[in-house]
Amino acid sequence: MRVALAERLCCPQGHAGTPLVVRADAVQDGQLVDGIAGCPSCRTEWTLRADRIVFGPTAPLPATPSPSADALMALLGLADPEALVWCDGVDADAAAALLALARPELVLADAPVRVVGALHIDGAATVPFAAGSFAAAALFRSARDLPWLASVVRALRPGGRLVADAAIAVPPGVRELARVEALWVGEREAGGAPITLRRA
Repeated sequence: MRVALAERLCCPQGHAGTPLVVRADAVQDGQLVDGIAGCPSCRTEWTLRADRIVFGPTAPLPATPSPSADALMALLGLADPEALVWCDGVDADAAAALLALARPELVLADAPVRVVGALHIDGAATVPFAAGSFAAAALFRSARDLPWLASVVRALRPGGRLVADAAIAVPPGVRELARVEALWVGEREAGGAPITLRRA
């Protein structure tokens, strides 16, 4: 994980989005290889690895089939290489192909299969990143609760694309752009600029 991305982590424990304090134990070429993240509010700590952060047990939630990598790239509007994209329920083959096609930075939530080149987040109750961190998000698990969906919207930057399974209701703060039988596409409404947090 990039050091700059690690600095955008915030606590997923359900209290106010407190930035995590990150201790980098091993860094190589701007990538955090090994470290610890701790919350100053609830005093919880988690181990950071190059490609995985385990906040808790993986949520064993079913996912509907996700679109192909070509379709995802178009639906998510990934014209900007290295865009940060949150994926929940996107299957491993589509995620790997998307990495090869568009070179985005993918964060996979509770993925049952490891995808080389992606960051895996397991067991987080909400999206553990600061507001406005993501350029786009793809959601194909309809069993997620409302706080989870609200945290996805919060983590999207204004104008960021959201592609979701048709069974997921369009959450507040998102404007629906298009819908077909299996999915809908929306964008995060501009409801005020997210605050950038800086560590002293």
